[in-house]
This record gives sequence, structure tokens and C-alpha cells, in this order.
Amino acid sequence: MQIMTPSSNSTCSSSSSPVPTSRVIQVLMLLVDLAWRFPVQILVLGTLLALVSAFYTWNNLEFDADRANLIRRTPELQANQDRYIAQFPEAEDMVVVVEWGTPENRKAFIDDLATRLRAEPQTFRDVFEKVELSHLRTHALHYLAPETLAKLSAELARSRPLLDSLSSSKDMTGLLDSFGEVSNGEDPAGALAEILPFLNEAMEQLQVSLETRGRYSYSSPWAAAFFGKVAQEDQAPQELEDAGQTVFYNTVSKGRIHLLLVRPAHQAGGGGNEAIPFAVQRLREIIPEVQRSHPEVQVGLTGEPVLDTDEGNSSTEDSTRSSLLSLVFVSLIFALAFREMYRPMMAIFTLMLGVTWTMGFTTLAVGHLNLLTVTCTTILITLGIDYGIHFIYRYDEELVKGWSPLEAMKITLAGTGVENLTGASSTAVAFWVLNLTDFIGIAELGTIAGTGILLCYLSMVTVLPALIFLQHRWFGGAIGTGISHYQTLARMEQAWLRHPWIVVSLCLLFSVFCVLEARHIRYDYNLLNLQAHGLNSVQTEMHLIHSSEHSLLYGISLVPDLSEARRLTEAFQKLPTVARVESIASMFPDDYPAKRPFLEAITREMTQVSQPASPNAQPGGTSGNLLAMAGSFMELDHTFREAWPTLKDSQDQSVRREATRFKTALERLFSTLEGMGPGPIEDGLTAFQKDFFADLQGLVDFLKDQVDHPPLTLEDIPEVLKTREIGRTGLIQLRIFPLQNVWERGPQERFVRSLQQVDPQVVGMPVVMYYDTHELRRANEQAGWYALVAIWILLLVHFRSLKISLLAIFPKVVGILWMVGIMGYAGVNFNSANLLALPLILGIGLVFGVHVVKRVQEEGGDGIFNHSTGPAIGLAALTTMAGFGTLIPANHQGIATLGFVMTVGVGANLLSSALFLPAVLRLLRNLGVTL
Repeated sequence: MQIMTPSSNSTCSSSSSPVPTSRVIQVLMLLVDLAWRFPVQILVLGTLLALVSAFYTWNNLEFDADRANLIRRTPELQANQDRYIAQFPEAEDMVVVVEWGTPENRKAFIDDLATRLRAEPQTFRDVFEKVELSHLRTHALHYLAPETLAKLSAELARSRPLLDSLSSSKDMTGLLDSFGEVSNGEDPAGALAEILPFLNEAMEQLQVSLETRGRYSYSSPWAAAFFGKVAQEDQAPQELEDAGQTVFYNTVSKGRIHLLLVRPAHQAGGGGNEAIPFAVQRLREIIPEVQRSHPEVQVGLTGEPVLDTDEGNSSTEDSTRSSLLSLVFVSLIFALAFREMYRPMMAIFTLMLGVTWTMGFTTLAVGHLNLLTVTCTTILITLGIDYGIHFIYRYDEELVKGWSPLEAMKITLAGTGVENLTGASSTAVAFWVLNLTDFIGIAELGTIAGTGILLCYLSMVTVLPALIFLQHRWFGGAIGTGISHYQTLARMEQAWLRHPWIVVSLCLLFSVFCVLEARHIRYDYNLLNLQAHGLNSVQTEMHLIHSSEHSLLYGISLVPDLSEARRLTEAFQKLPTVARVESIASMFPDDYPAKRPFLEAITREMTQVSQPASPNAQPGGTSGNLLAMAGSFMELDHTFREAWPTLKDSQDQSVRREATRFKTALERLFSTLEGMGPGPIEDGLTAFQKDFFADLQGLVDFLKDQVDHPPLTLEDIPEVLKTREIGRTGLIQLRIFPLQNVWERGPQERFVRSLQQVDPQVVGMPVVMYYDTHELRRANEQAGWYALVAIWILLLVHFRSLKISLLAIFPKVVGILWMVGIMGYAGVNFNSANLLALPLILGIGLVFGVHVVKRVQEEGGDGIFNHSTGPAIGLAALTTMAGFGTLIPANHQGIATLGFVMTVGVGANLLSSALFLPAVLRLLRNLGVTL
């Protein structure tokens, strides 16, 4: 092989050539010769391959936003998860959160929205806004504990005289007379003490009605009337407070927030992977339409399908924007540095060919992108351009020396080409070792990015030389422009290298600072912190966590029958980490044999109670009624005053308290009546009388409807609950809600560990997140060690010297230390997304140290800015930082922090390679150590 000397156009033997020989170099020389002889054919072939790749990718590449497909779980966890999915396939709910307005406003909105969703069965299924439990009309008392039923039965028998008297009353006068009749007996004070809780509730309701002229919210006093001791001791069971209620809406935060749950239909959006995103988008279109008729409510949307869809959309938008911005910034920096457009555009075009080839390979080998691999184009653009930068810088330098285009290209590839191959191989290996982890998402990123780096390198050593040769043939310009000469930087470098001890000392001091700052870094396991903070789904989920006892995250235990459901419910409820346990087991009253005698007694008692008469339609404030009512009030006051000495000295503290309360209520009521005219009195009395007797009639009807028959069975529950609560083979699920925010690692770990003590097969999002995030962290750390070992072996093979290999990897180790220190200073923690930077940064920028050491070996000096190596390293680092820097403004916080860490890491690697390493090499040379 003959090559041109820089001094003349004469030929010389290959022995005088500056191009060394090796098998790798021989292959590279062959590629240069092919590019020289067939540039058009190579360009056409590369472009056609890119077009085929682009067409194939457009039609076949999919996006997988399912986190479950990112990881290979342990056999035990996967078996538990598969067991649950087999029972409840596609069970994730979209959750509509409704607040503000009155309960009636929220119910109206929920009902209208449910109607709209049910009208589109091709998009939505399993709409669940409320449940109707008609059996409660006859079986409500079955849900009380035996001891509560015993108290209720006794109190009901004790209250019979009052109940019988009230049943014949039609107005306030009759009501007050009924109280007087009850207290007339051998022990008036004792009889009055029994009904004091009810009297207080009734008098206070009447007081409010009078003061507001009937515009008030009525609250039933009947639990205190019929079940005085029950109400006082147990705050009255909910079944009695909501007597007769059979329709229940999904509510949290003590009824202040209403929820509607709905699932995407299988065929939504054409089915497949599009079903969930289509249903989420359609739901977001319907909600504002319905809300226009209900402006008083505020509506949010969240749920696992919504969060996953938003995360996928956010990360895709961020990565697409980042890819475009990185391409623009890299092109601008490249063009400004080279002070021309031709060769930078050639390198950019060549890079895009390599990226397109990679996407074709991705579609063929993997078939999809995921939440991690979606950033691969930014990574390839950012890293792949480095090879073009180094090639063009070195090529220009050789042209300046007088070499012909062909020989300059051969020298470039023999030197910089081999060094870049080492760097590309190191980076590829750093990615490929990710396949050794059990995390599928990381492994796929390793496969795509590792192969893509080599494809980008391949495009640079084939298509780029062909383009450069075509430029020389068609437009001339075979003379170097001197772009590699930065005299100012060279002079500055020589200035600081005259005092290497100062540079080394400053770098060491900064390293100590970084060690101290690195102590502040922790690992953030909270996946919610990775989401875009402005997303409505994230804000709604955080609002639910902070404003209510509800969370979308809960543990799930599967049980074979109701008895086991009750046993495990009791066991879970005792755990200090559990807020509550929900299941259909609570719908099936237990211990029926023990309850039956009391139920029969209550039923017998109520059969003897007359149906209350309808309330008198005559207004309560007519003159005749007022006079009669005044007499009844005076009689009640007289009865109470006679009993007062006995009541206030009672041994029962509750009797003394209720007596004092009633005395105050009477005095306040008389004072209010004295200051009111007939009109306001009439309004207040009429409203109270209507509410009071209607309430009485409803409660008596409710108690009369109660039966002592055996409770319902699984076949009796509504279909909407069967779908959600009973699996395909009859297994029942228990939902165990955490007491604390299990998005955070500490509460999450305590919650999962405590649940597993009760049921080792427990599943649910907290369990999955606990193990998946742990596995992700372990996989990244493991991949980092694998990459370090692989890169070290590559360096030893390349340099065949332990000393030189140590010097080449030295700036990389220092750069990582500085990166971690700056993260600590900036308050940026590692998380499930940016921890990926550890294995990546080991390969990215390693070539900087390789270039410095190799050039020092070639030139014999220790400066790098007096030739193309320094500017090439600087420009490559700047373009890499610009590329990763475009990720920093991303809405997805995982991608944003990954961009920050990678940008800082590359910058730190640049400084350690361009400042620290040359100073160390100068010190070593001063000490007589040579390379």
C-alpha cells in the first residue's frame, strides 16, 4: 500500500507511512478505500437502508407503557400476581374524583356522568358510582353485634310507653303531651331521665328551626329516643342513623368526596394497546361536557390506567422534543465550532442514518419502546455525533499538515478511528451489560443503545468518508481550514500546566468537597415523584392522599370463602400499618344464631306498636295551636322542675349532664319564643313538625320492616359488586388500605412486611412497587459494576499496559465523584430513572481519557489543545451535554433528573480529562515517569 507524504505528491513505501498496521486498522483502511472508490454507491446504499428502516419502524414499532413489562419478577411474586390476574383480569380502574358543592350536587353529577359512560359500552365497562342494597330495608339490624342488639331490644321495650304515645300524636302539642304522659308515674324523675337524651335533641332541633324560620338542616333525634343508652355508649350504629337507606355512593373523606370508578372496554380505540389511552382520552372529553351542567362541583381524574397513560404520553412528548432540540443544538454547536456548514451537516446526516438504522434494528429485535428506551434517540444523537466530531477534527489537522484527502482519512481512521472504536466498544459494552440484569426494561435499553452506538460508529467510518470524498471531488477544498487550532486555549493550557501542583491541589480540594456533598444524596423510591408535577392525575392522587383516608394503593388478599375473609379481615385490622379493610364479607352478617333471639324480640315488640298517624296538615302557629302548645310547654316545664332536684343529684354522671343540658335548652327556648311574633313562630313550628313526624313515621316503618330471617347469600349481592369482588373461580378479594402514604419507601416497606405476616401471598400495587423498585435499584447498581469490569478489561486489551489503562480510566472515576458531589450540592437525589446514569456514564465520555493518553503517547507532550485532541474532546463534550441538557426541561421528572445527572456527569468528565489528567501527566513526567 502506498501513501502520500505531506511534503510532496510523490509516493513512498508503506514502511514510511504514519499509518500503523493491525487487523483492526486493516479493516478500517479497507473501508476508506471503498469510500474513496465507490462514494456514491456507499451513500445510496446507506440511505436506502435508512429508508427501509424508517418504513419498517413506522409501521411496526409500538410503545409499551406498562411498568409490569419492565421487570422480571421473582417466581414467588410473579406466581402471586398471576394468581390475582387470573381471578381479576384487567381490574385497574379509572377514578373520577368529585368534590365541592353539596352532596346532592355531587350525586347529580355522578349520576349524569355514569349515564353518559354507560351509553358508550364500546369504550367503557364496569361503571361503578353507587350500589343499591335493597336487603338493608329488611336486614339492617342483622349487622349489629349481639351485645348491641341486646341493648337495643331492652331500650326498645323500655321506650314502648313513649313510642305508643307518640304514635297517636299529630302535632307539637300532642308531642309535648306525650312526654308528660311518660313522666307521670311512680318515679317521674326516673322516667324523665330515660328520655332526656331524646328531649335534648328534639329541643335543640326545634330551637334552630325557630331561629331560622324553618330554613335549617334537620337531624333525626330518634336514635337517642328509642336507643338512648345505645346512642350514648356506641354513638348509635350507622344502620340506625341511616335507617331505610338502601342506595350508597362511593365516598371518602367522610362523604366530602364522591368517586366514580370505570374500566376501559377491551375493544376501546380498536382494542389492543390503544384501548386504555383511547378510553382515558374519551373520558377526559366527556367530563367537561357533563360538568357544564354542574358548575358547582370540581372534578379530577386519576387511577392507575390514567397515571400510566399520562406517564407514557409525558415521557414520549419529552423524548420527542428532546430528540429534536438535541439535533438542533448539536448542529448549531458543530457549525459554530467548525465555522462552516458542509462538514457538520455531513456528520449530522450520517448520524441520522445511524439512528434510523438503529430504530429499524429496534423494531426487528425488540418490537417496542418502553418508558426507559423511549429516550434512546436522544442518547444516540448525543453520543453518536462525538465520532463525527473527532473524525473531522483529526482529518482537518492532517490536511493542514499537507496530506492528501485519501491519506489524511487513512491517518485519521488509523489513529482517531481506532480510539473511537475503543470508546464506542466501551460505551456499547456499558450498555450491553445491562442485559445481565433481571430488569427487562433496562436490558432492552442496553440492547438498543449498545447496538445503536456501534451502528452510529459504523455510519461514521463508511458514509461520512464517502461524503467528504464527494465534497472534494465535486467542490474541491482539499486543504485543511485549521479549525483544530485554538491558540488561545493552547496558551491557557500551557499556563496552567506550568504549575501542575496548583491544578492537582485544586482538583483534590474539589474532590473532597464532592465527597462531603455526596453524603446528602439518598435514593428516592417514590414513583409518584417521577411524574410530571403539573399532571391533573398526579395532583388528584396527591389530593386524595392528603385530604382523605383514601389511597389508590392498597394490598390485596384472596380468600376462598366468607369465614376466611372474616378471619383475615380481623387479623389485618389489628396491624398498626392498616387503616381499614374492605370486602364483600362485611355485607354478610355473621353469628346469626347468637343474634336471632334479640331479632325475634325486636320483631315482636314492633308488631305491637301502632303505625304513627300522619302529621296534622294544619300550620303549627295558629292561635289555637299556639295556646295549646304553650300549655303543654308549661306542663313539661313544671314536670321537669319537680324532677330537677333528683336529676341534678343523680349518681349517674350522664343523667346529671343531660338534665343540665335540658334545663339550659328550656330556658333558651322560652327566651326565644318571648321575643318572636306569631309569623316566625308559625314558620319554625310548621317546618319542625313536618320533619319530626315524617322522620318518626319513616323510622317506625323501618323497624317494622325488619325480619329475623337468615341473612343473604353470595347470590343475593348486586352484579356490579360480584364483578369487582368475586374472582372467576369464586375467590374473594380483601382490599387492605394503608394508614400512611405508601408511595414513600418507609411506610411502604412496613405496610408490605406486616401484610405478609398475615398472608404471604398478598399482592397489590404497594407490594409490586416495593419489590420492583428494589429490583430496579439493584439492577442499575449491578449493571454499574458489570460495566466497570467490562470497560476495564477493554482498556487492558487496548493499551496492554496496567499503568496506561489506569491513567485512561482515572478521569472517569474522578468525573463520577464530581458528578455525585454536584448532585448532592444541587439537592438532586437518585431515583428509579436517573440511577441509570451510573452504568451509562461509565461508558459515555470514557473515550476522553483514552484520547488524551493516546495522543500523549503519540506526541510525547502532555498538552491536548495544541492539536485536534483538545478541541475535539471539548466539542464532543459540549454536544453531549447539550443533547442530555435538552432532557432537563422535561415535564416527566424522571427524564428531567436523568438529563441533569448525565449533563453534569459528562461535564465533570470533560474537566477531569482536560484539566486534571494533563496536570497529573505533567507531574508524572517531571518525576521521570513516561508512557
